Amino acid sequence: MIDVKLGCIDPENRIAEFAAAGADAISFHPEATKQPMAVVNRIRDAGVAPGIVLNPGTAVAAVEPLLGLVDLAVVMLVSPGYGGPKYTELAVADCVEINQCVGCASMAEVDATIQHAVKFRFSTQVDKVRALRELRPDLHISVDGGVNAKIAPELLRAGANVLVAGGAIFKADDKASVVAELIGNAPHKFQSIQASDDNSGPGGAASSFEDDACPDA
Repeated sequence: MIDVKLGCIDPENRIAEFAAAGADAISFHPEATKQPMAVVNRIRDAGVAPGIVLNPGTAVAAVEPLLGLVDLAVVMLVSPGYGGPKYTELAVADCVEINQCVGCASMAEVDATIQHAVKFRFSTQVDKVRALRELRPDLHISVDGGVNAKIAPELLRAGANVLVAGGAIFKADDKASVVAELIGNAPHKFQSIQASDDNSGPGGAASSFEDDACPDA
């Protein structure tokens, strides 16, 4: 299963080459094109399962018109960039701004504000996964960016059925144990995800995800 996520502008110009190279699924950022619906159709016409990517700032409502046309939604826990970003790093900028506006009396208050920002950022993305699952019970929902064994259970409970883990695995001393822990968090089959007919995808179109109903690392 080769799952490609296009992090480029005008993704419609890159579909043919990745499809020819053997991609089974191609996801793109709707903000990166003027005609996201046309991009979805072009991906499917290439014989590949289409998907959309939701950045942390992308609301579910903004992509709802596309949800009935795609096979996959990728929820980014962090903004795209270099691998291995941490929630704390992302929250610090928020806290610096808050501190400048209202002032903090002590480092303890700064730390508490950072932890609150971290939790808020994560809970917002978990809610996004939950909303996608409610809108499309048969949709394959992938979560990417800072995924690790600690947060995996909550993501799975919210409705994710594919977990993408990079830094959590490759930066670990014992990579095998991290993979085992991630897989251990996941049921063998995610029974609540059922296609509306014999095949996934709109109109009964076959999907590359048809037999991949359990989380992967």
